[in-house]
Amino acid sequence: DRNLFDYYVFQNPIRRDGWIKWGYDPAKTQAWGSLRFYPQWATLNKKICPRFEYDGETQGKIKIVFMQFQKDYNINNGDIFETLKKISHMDKILLTIKDSTREGKEYYKRQNISNSLGNSFVGWYGNEVHSPALIDWADIVIVIGGSSIGIEVILQNKVLIRPLFLDTNITLYEYFNAAYTPETFNDLESLITDTTKGKKLPKLDGANKLIKEIVYAGKEQFDVPKSYYDTLTELNLNYGR
Repeated sequence: DRNLFDYYVFQNPIRRDGWIKWGYDPAKTQAWGSLRFYPQWATLNKKICPRFEYDGETQGKIKIVFMQFQKDYNINNGDIFETLKKISHMDKILLTIKDSTREGKEYYKRQNISNSLGNSFVGWYGNEVHSPALIDWADIVIVIGGSSIGIEVILQNKVLIRPLFLDTNITLYEYFNAAYTPETFNDLESLITDTTKGKKLPKLDGANKLIKEIVYAGKEQFDVPKSYYDTLTELNLNYGR
C-alpha cells in the first residue's frame, strides 16, 4: 500500500521521480537531500570511525581500495576476479579489497581466492573495517555496481574510478561525469599506471553536480539536517512542497 504514510522521503529528485513513475503519489513523494552524505556529518563520521592502520611500507606506492558490491546486481563477477588478479600483480601499488557491507551478499570468499592474488595485494576486509577510514587511507577507490560509497570518495577528494566493464548498470557516476569510467581493463590499467608515474588525476567537474543532486536534492547548498528537523517539527505539514 503506497498511500499508507503521509510522506515518502528520498535523497534526490531522480530517485523520487522514479518512484512516482511506479505509482507513488507525487504530493507525498518528496526529495529532501541526504543526511548520510551531508559533508559536515561525513567529516564527523570519519572522525568517529576507528582509523585504518596499515603496518607495511607505503612510500612510493599508490594505495588502491576496491569496493566489492552485492553479487546479484548485474555484476560481472568473473571479470571482477580477473581484474583483481591483474591489479594485484601491478608494480608500485598496494591493493586492499573491502566486502559489501551487506554480509552474505558477496560473490567471493576472501579465504578462497586471496592466495590467487599477487604481491601487491595487502588485505581483504569486511565490516570490521569502516569504509570511510579505508577511503581516508587510499589514493584511489574503485567502485562497481553503483555503490553509494563513491559519494564518500568524492567528499574526501580521492580519485574515484568506476570501471564500466565490471557491471551492466547505468549510474549517476557516469551520468554526471563524476568518476573516471574506463571501458576496458587496459583503460583502467592506464589510469593506475599514470598515478604510479606521478600524474595527478584531477577531480572531475561532474563531481560537484552529483553532490548537488544527491546531497542537496538538486538545489544549492543548504543545511540538510536542519531542513529535515524544521520540516518534521512544523505545526502543520504541507503536502506537495
